[in-house]
Amino acid sequence: MSAFQRLTALDAMFVGIENAHMPMHVGALMVFAEGPLCQRGRAVDLDLLVEHIETTLDSLPRYRQRLRRIPLLRHPIWVDDEHFNLRYHLRHVALPGPGDERQLKRLAGRIYSTPLDRERPLWEIYLVEGLDKGGFALIGKVHHSMVDGVGGVEMIARLLRATSDANIALPASHWQAQPPPPRWRLLQSELGYRKKGIYQLARRARHGLAPTQGGSRPSFRDTLRGVSNLVASGLSPASPTAINPHEQSPHRRIDWCRFPLADLKAVKNGLGGKLNDVVLAICAGALRAFLVRLGDRVDLHKDFRVLMPVSTRHPRDNSGQGNEIALTILRLPVHLCDEDDRYHEILERTQAIKEESHQVEGVSFLEDLSDVTMDAIMRDGVRVAGKLRPFNVLVTNVPGPPFPLYLLGSRLTAMVPFVPLFEQQALGIAVFSYAGEVYFALSGDWQALPNLHELTDDFRDALESLKDLAAASSRAPTPDPAGQPQQEQRDQ
Repeated sequence: MSAFQRLTALDAMFVGIENAHMPMHVGALMVFAEGPLCQRGRAVDLDLLVEHIETTLDSLPRYRQRLRRIPLLRHPIWVDDEHFNLRYHLRHVALPGPGDERQLKRLAGRIYSTPLDRERPLWEIYLVEGLDKGGFALIGKVHHSMVDGVGGVEMIARLLRATSDANIALPASHWQAQPPPPRWRLLQSELGYRKKGIYQLARRARHGLAPTQGGSRPSFRDTLRGVSNLVASGLSPASPTAINPHEQSPHRRIDWCRFPLADLKAVKNGLGGKLNDVVLAICAGALRAFLVRLGDRVDLHKDFRVLMPVSTRHPRDNSGQGNEIALTILRLPVHLCDEDDRYHEILERTQAIKEESHQVEGVSFLEDLSDVTMDAIMRDGVRVAGKLRPFNVLVTNVPGPPFPLYLLGSRLTAMVPFVPLFEQQALGIAVFSYAGEVYFALSGDWQALPNLHELTDDFRDALESLKDLAAASSRAPTPDPAGQPQQEQRDQ
């Protein structure tokens, strides 16, 4: 591996937009049952855990690297941290009695509010003991410049196993830091990278103005249309709501709820669409109820928008490093009071994003352009757009493993993800599926949303309404060509 790796424009953007009230890290809370990792008195064998993480990092080199800058051009790069100390990144804490879920949520919120140290590798894991139901928890946070949602799943897959066998041989780690190249070579490498990239973009534009044969891929003209649609969304403000305050605090509230995955699949099978459409419909119903409780005139929010990261990672890319996403915007019909109308409106809008708007292609082109010219294109573009409120809430949906996972024999019983908040955003929603359950995790501004816990009840009510709608739809008689319901014909 090279002695340094440059950040892509998208990775660099997450570094550049971070400030004191807007830390740009993602995270997860993992709860484990008691198992072989727990010693007498239910204490966790910390030395064994450290050894396990140490060997895991051999396949995740980014977690031993720190940020530096290319001379003159100031583009950020990753270099090995010659003073890397795993025990600095692994913290050990305990909940006070009784150690219930409410206290765990409060602790997660406090940990998630604290920015990461830019002089060290940008991640931390907190080992939490003292849970009232036994077992232990891990609360991890990683800077968004290092990983996206799918990459985070890859990292978890390296740390955990699909077997309950605790007797896993741990190979010794022989990692040694590589010194970075001299400054002049860093600058030379960056100039060469940009020269090659500009040539490739120019060639892509010159040969891509005509649609490809059979229309299998979007033309360059379609890509530019996607850029235009994206810029238009970014320069026009979304509906003003109570979850979009002008000022933001650096403090976070954390909450979550979980449902059987089978319930969401039943809705999908009854009403059509995909699981992501069901997720968006649950969010639309819950947010509508929550905004009404906050005093919003929700029927006027006809331009309520969600920011949806779409993975562009190649199926064979299991590096678990960097961001391979396109940030797309969808109008969520929270203004519609009828559940059926909301669901079918979501179906139409998600389909339009895939087939007509070309947002994914437009975002990918802007990322490529910024990557080989100035990463400030994306950084400053996001900063300016943030002042204009281009969306109301972030909603990300990442599929996780459908089978149970274990940490050295201790079963993972809950997996709750968290997302950062952007300018004028007091709420972020992260959805994650694991072992037959779906988690809806909420990251909220501590001051702006003191009643965040009430939103979890709104999610439950929204899912129940959709289940009733799907059940009624499956019972409804289907007309035959003559116009008479088939059920009535059978009864006769």
